[in-house]
Amino acid sequence: MEGIDDYDVVQQIRSGNSRVFALLVQKYETPLLRVVAKYVRDAELAQDIVQEGFFKTYKSLARFEHKCSFKNWLYKITLNTAKNKIRSRRWHDDIEDVVIAEPCVIEEGLIRDEIILKLKELVETLPEKQRISI
Repeated sequence: MEGIDDYDVVQQIRSGNSRVFALLVQKYETPLLRVVAKYVRDAELAQDIVQEGFFKTYKSLARFEHKCSFKNWLYKITLNTAKNKIRSRRWHDDIEDVVIAEPCVIEEGLIRDEIILKLKELVETLPEKQRISI
């Protein structure tokens, strides 16, 4: 796999031979998976991220300008995908940590507040001597 020229493979893909993208996947999948697994510390998530990174890279090949090596570009896309996944997971984890009061607890509080308000109104209708005693 080391002898494959990435530039030539990208040119072949741009010319319509999409099957050769598999050569790039074979060449970079294992080392990329190692890097991502160290970053996210979850082997299954790392595999998903690498797969998504290859997919995004393939879809964006028309915009690849060879300003950097294909390898660097692939790694950048994949690591940005990993960062986004981690951010997304933290947000979802934060949401899952939120404790929402059970509806019956909320309802009980509203009923209690209504009762207190009604009692205050009724106490106000009592003669002054009786109000003072309460």
